Amino acid sequence: MFGKLGPLEIAIIAIVAILIFGPARIGSLARSVGGSYFKVRNEIDQVKKSVTTDVVESIKESGAKPTGEASKPAAAAPLETDDKA
Repeated sequence: MFGKLGPLEIAIIAIVAILIFGPARIGSLARSVGGSYFKVRNEIDQVKKSVTTDVVESIKESGAKPTGEASKPAAAAPLETDDKA
């Protein structure tokens, strides 16, 4: 999310946040935002795990072979021939 923000942009955002919220509330605001972020990430991870588990169980029950890149066999190496001229 912040991959394209440079140090100058982050500093400007921090200064604006201090001006808006004041230095006393920045700590509690950061803790609140951080806690909410981790709660959302945990919920997303749980949903991903649940969906993955359900899909795998569904595939096992149906007896179907999984499709996609992981199920394709690796390409065979080219055969060496004795083509001496």
